[in-house]
Amino acid sequence: MVKTQKNKWKIGFWMYFTISIILILYFFAKNNSNEVTLAFTKMDKILIEQDLKMISEIVNNTDLSKPKILNEITKDKLYKIEKIENNKIEFGRIILKFKNEKLEKIEIKKSEVDFLLNGK
Repeated sequence: MVKTQKNKWKIGFWMYFTISIILILYFFAKNNSNEVTLAFTKMDKILIEQDLKMISEIVNNTDLSKPKILNEITKDKLYKIEKIENNKIEFGRIILKFKNEKLEKIEIKKSEVDFLLNGK
């Protein structure tokens, strides 16, 4: 009888110990995942700020017409135009929307971090 109680205690201890280790590893991994997401978010924010600064300089040097803005963007070797549609120019993390060949709106593209955080 004494031997079976000792075995139950050992089994209980090892079960508790195993579950505790698994939980510690899970919370450690979850914490590291949040830190990585935060680092990507900060990096994304810096890149967006740089793109907005560059586009504000370009827009301020033009008359807001599509050809002039396109000309200024192509002069700058740092930025590659990704897509040009009828009323839209995409480059970097910026989307320029035009109406009647004049700049109407500046949008920021959704990034991979946004998709991770918002699930959209």
